[in-house]
Amino acid sequence: MHDELVEDTCWFNTCDKRQRCRVENFSTHHVEWNRIQKFCAEITGQLFGGSACLFKDKLNYKFPNGEGYKTHQDVTAYVSDKFAKDHITAMVVIDTILPNMGPLELCAGFHKKGIFENQKGVILADEEAKQGMVFEPILAS
Repeated sequence: MHDELVEDTCWFNTCDKRQRCRVENFSTHHVEWNRIQKFCAEITGQLFGGSACLFKDKLNYKFPNGEGYKTHQDVTAYVSDKFAKDHITAMVVIDTILPNMGPLELCAGFHKKGIFENQKGVILADEEAKQGMVFEPILAS
């Protein structure tokens, strides 16, 4: 990982100006997020039955009426001969998430079914249908 803070920008689909959609590599630059990241590493280490380290930290900004991410598995971006063979993705929610806010959606139990047919990480619509994927929103208050 790079030592500098990385900021990506993306287009917000209801206006003509550029808005930040994501910040990466921030936990080492912020005392409280560094503490939270270490706490998360302790928990994931327990789940692994050993030690765990942070591969990537990312803060996503979600705007009203903004587009979401296409159906994907994080594993297709992370698993390689160069990186870890196993990983755990964790989400720390910092705001209320209601159904009308475009929450993250997951398919319960599908993490046990392997890697699905995808193109550049995006799961193909035919594969979603074949697998009978039913997405459940992740809400928080």
